[in-house]
Amino acid sequence: MKPVFDDAHKGRVWIVVGYSGENDPVFDLLARVKTFEYGLYWIGHGLKPSKHVADKLLGRECGAHFIGGWDADDFFVTLAQRLQCFPPRFVTQPFSHLKSMFSMLTDYSAPRNVVEDAPDFRQSRFDVASVVRPQLDNLIQTREQSLSAEYYFLAGEYERVVTLFEKKNVKRLSPRDADTYGWSLLMLGDKLHSAAKAGDNKAKYRSAMKRFEVAAKVSTTAADALFNWGNVLFDLSLAARDGAPEVMTRSAEQLLRRAVAKYRDAIAKDPSFADAHNNLANALTDLARAEFPRQDDGMLREAFGHYEKALQGAQTPDVVHCNYAKAIARITGDLSLYKKSSTHFKSAAHFNPNYYSVFLSWGHALSDLARKTGAARDYAAASDKYRRASELDPKGTAAHHSWHYALLELVEKAKGSKKEALIEQAKLVSREQQRRRRQQMRNQTTL
Repeated sequence: MKPVFDDAHKGRVWIVVGYSGENDPVFDLLARVKTFEYGLYWIGHGLKPSKHVADKLLGRECGAHFIGGWDADDFFVTLAQRLQCFPPRFVTQPFSHLKSMFSMLTDYSAPRNVVEDAPDFRQSRFDVASVVRPQLDNLIQTREQSLSAEYYFLAGEYERVVTLFEKKNVKRLSPRDADTYGWSLLMLGDKLHSAAKAGDNKAKYRSAMKRFEVAAKVSTTAADALFNWGNVLFDLSLAARDGAPEVMTRSAEQLLRRAVAKYRDAIAKDPSFADAHNNLANALTDLARAEFPRQDDGMLREAFGHYEKALQGAQTPDVVHCNYAKAIARITGDLSLYKKSSTHFKSAAHFNPNYYSVFLSWGHALSDLARKTGAARDYAAASDKYRRASELDPKGTAAHHSWHYALLELVEKAKGSKKEALIEQAKLVSREQQRRRRQQMRNQTTL
């Protein structure tokens, strides 16, 4: 066996999977190889190698490496995906693969009845695959594309799925093909959307919307496509505000109204779509904030209704409660609704005690209330929420900034030793804010 090993390790990468190597002569041969020119990779199910592998292979400089936490199937499937050779052709195109195998069979002559005699009829040759080939051709035409699409989808090759179907009429696809096509479009659209947000890339925003537009024609993905289409338009609206989200420009408003229309369409397809209700409510709240009080608050009341529906099936109730609370407190300015706002902030904090945005927004709402009531207890409550927000974001400065001003308001209302203590606390908060800001500037300089 040694000559085989001597030849095998030349010019090749070694991958050892599903093999312990304990008390086996094969392992001894591996251990005697001086250098694995292109590397040996020992794949282990555990996170650490066994002792004999560590001592005899990994403990010397021979080009051996250990990769733990994998079983054979997961490792080879992942490796094949990364090498872009998964799934193999015999899986994605089984009938074409079988046909190619038959093509390697040559024609043959008819056998003689008597071996010693010369044939007394004209020679003819027979095609051994002549019967099965037409059947394979039919399967290739009718079933193989669907199989390929499903395996491409499982392999994460969504572009290849789209290439198979993009020139076809969606309504004429089988339900199974349409489903695979629709979800592939959604995955590609989501990827493009994320890339567009990261780089503020308008072209990628448009490409994402095109994917969602086609996916919206597939019944099983229509609601999700319309919802994501609305999300793209919402993000474009924010990008059209020149870096000031609170300022509603004309183009931003037009984009936001288009987002509202897509969310409504998504809900029409699936009335129980909680995320669509939540995002529609957010968009309506944003529009109402820009209009209020120039018009009546009907749009805002509609938003409240959608928040209520979102809460009925939300996977992230903390987010919905937080959005609802902010809409009530910071948009209406109605003192009678602050109690309801506080209830939703409390619910959000209950579902997620470490949700930074809840405590920062809660602090803002209480500061707004304090400015209306002039009550020291409201400023104190706001200060407490800002303190908690600053703990949850140890590098940010927003909570400290608002916390400092809430403390200054409390200083104005306090007397004696309590006032002195508040002054000292405000100084500490201010110094910490400045320290964090300097650190942020240093981090930006080193990028």
